[in-house]
Amino acid sequence: MTVRGLGSKFLFWSLIALFIAPYFFGLFVSAFRLGLPLDFGALLVRSLLQAGASAILALVLGSLGAMGLLKRHERWEFVALLPTVAPAITLVVGFFSIFPQWKGWSAVVTAHALGSCGLVAVVISRLIRGTFGASLELAWIEGASRRSIWRRGILPALRHDLTRLALSVFAASLASFSIPLLLGGSKAVTLEIAIHHAIRFENSWSVAATLSLLQWALLLVLVLFLSQGVFSNGALNSRGVDSDGLRPGSRLRSELGRVLGWDLGIVAVLLAPAMIVFALSRGPLMGVAQLQAAGLFEHLEILKLAFQGGFVTATLAGVLAAVLLFAFAASSPSEKERVWVSGYVAPSVAITGFATLVIGWGTDPSFAYDSIRIAVGAALLFAPVLWRLRWEAQLARLDGQLKVAETLGASHTMIVRKILAPQLREIFFWSAGLISFWVWGDYAIGSIAASRQMTLALVAKGLLESYRLEAASLLILAALVLGGLSYLIFTWGGRRVAR
Repeated sequence: MTVRGLGSKFLFWSLIALFIAPYFFGLFVSAFRLGLPLDFGALLVRSLLQAGASAILALVLGSLGAMGLLKRHERWEFVALLPTVAPAITLVVGFFSIFPQWKGWSAVVTAHALGSCGLVAVVISRLIRGTFGASLELAWIEGASRRSIWRRGILPALRHDLTRLALSVFAASLASFSIPLLLGGSKAVTLEIAIHHAIRFENSWSVAATLSLLQWALLLVLVLFLSQGVFSNGALNSRGVDSDGLRPGSRLRSELGRVLGWDLGIVAVLLAPAMIVFALSRGPLMGVAQLQAAGLFEHLEILKLAFQGGFVTATLAGVLAAVLLFAFAASSPSEKERVWVSGYVAPSVAITGFATLVIGWGTDPSFAYDSIRIAVGAALLFAPVLWRLRWEAQLARLDGQLKVAETLGASHTMIVRKILAPQLREIFFWSAGLISFWVWGDYAIGSIAASRQMTLALVAKGLLESYRLEAASLLILAALVLGGLSYLIFTWGGRRVAR
């Protein structure tokens, strides 16, 4: 093995060790003892039923939403995807605003389904547009009913894709932390919340370590299965041409909406965006009054700290995650290693949050250590998502260039400088910007790792828990605006990646 090969392998496995460190942290603190909670059977059944019900409801709503999207221009997809790309706290505040007293298992299931159905609808509509063409119009002309086309044509043809979609929502719901933390009530409706309760309220690291490993195993099986790709039938390729050679604006594509679309179906994917917009836009003056009633104007240092903390943690998390992703690319992973990394499941939010407490362990609480803990935790959680979403495919496209450069004798340093750095520049800053946007509105890691309410999202979480909804909405809106500015700054000149 060459020196370059040794260096690349060392970098690769060092990064792997960093990402799996939270699991070993939990095992180390528990002295490698494993244990299960007394109600483990009920907890597991409750968690699986919650994830299964969320997936089924999201699939039903997403299918109805797809019928609505087929009748409309692709620009509507952005609205449908709003709950998916926005921080979870936006959906939570929308849910609180409409259903202030609704908590527990059913509330979590509904929130998960509403947050995911827009993505499901977009995927299904793209699959239909990309897979079916003149055959559907022919079936319609021959007298087949809309119901018959869906039941006997589309649903059987997309069976595998729908299964993967359902499993994707199942996996996300099973590992959810932010939504159940505020909507779940007193009982743990996900394994994540059970892990959090085991550490925070029972100081039982053996139970937390066991549950985190169990969750990791369940999610790993799902991710490996899903690694075949939701778009296996090829919705739209990079040129925007479907399997029938039809452009998105062609007459025949518009006929799909007439044959398969349903105007009222769009309501299914507009429910969550409408809740979010309603919560963030109503009563800004009341929000100011509630902030004053909460004493935040008398103690402006709290809001000042929240703005500072949000900026520092979001910026640091975005840069750190992008650096980690580029380091993975620079470690020259083989095709098998890239697939392995794509199958990696981010560790438990609760375990990761508590693991970051080793940063600055034994020192007095400080803004610097709190910021670093939140940024490191967010980077470890969000980076694997973006690797699967963009980086693995982007690196695969460079395989040919990398092989030619190695054949011609280019050094590893030259390959990184001349090939990887220039061609991964845009996706680097896009990743940093997107994660920065998410972290502005994220309270999950901070709820565990921070010693104070030091970000806008954490202050908003506290206001939500005291049912000061308008005040919370005002701060969340500010976090979204600032997060959007962070994204624009990071992606300046390289926004094409966002497509």
